[in-house]
Amino acid sequence: MTNWLYSELEARGLPLVCVGVRQADAVLSQMQNKTDENGAALLSELARTEFYRKVMVKSRIARHRRALLRAKNFTGACPV
Repeated sequence: MTNWLYSELEARGLPLVCVGVRQADAVLSQMQNKTDENGAALLSELARTEFYRKVMVKSRIARHRRALLRAKNFTGACPV
């Protein structure tokens, strides 16, 4: 879902940064009082201070090619 959402928001010209899930999870695991409100506040603080690692999101063409290769490998592995 991240790939689709990123592509659609980028197509609308919005400024985006995709943060690595491991880093965000590590930051959120340090919370004492785990609520949605506190999690959102902590993630916004992470964005404000720019203390995160940006990750690349694959292009739509790259995702499509990978899906075709997986389908080819899947159909090739099943004898008819």
